[in-house]
Amino acid sequence: MGLRNVTVLLRHLKALSIVCKVLASRDLGTVIVQDVRLPPGWNRTHTRMRIQIPEDYPLSPPGAPASPIFLEPGLRYHGHVPRDYHEDHTVGGKEWAWLCYESIDWVPNRDNLISLLERVRADLTNPRL
Repeated sequence: MGLRNVTVLLRHLKALSIVCKVLASRDLGTVIVQDVRLPPGWNRTHTRMRIQIPEDYPLSPPGAPASPIFLEPGLRYHGHVPRDYHEDHTVGGKEWAWLCYESIDWVPNRDNLISLLERVRADLTNPRL
């Protein structure tokens, strides 16, 4: 499991599970968040989010290129495909759309999976088209 701080990750997963339904892989390398509420303008009200947890979590944030965030395919914002949303990715035997982040503003001692989820939701409020 590398340098991942399992104690911190489990605490963050527990907090996130209070807010929404969460499924974690046995090795804690992948987290699926069910029923993520999408902001107005999207063609759906909810989606699933797949988060790859970095080997050195919480030092590095999920969402950076080495630890991508995925959403369900087929999402459209006001009828358009956002610039940072890339479909046709098969991960874990299922189709996903990669949500591209070059970097994420992250402070390891402050941020957690809830702040990550809210940051993604904020970015989805007005995505680049």
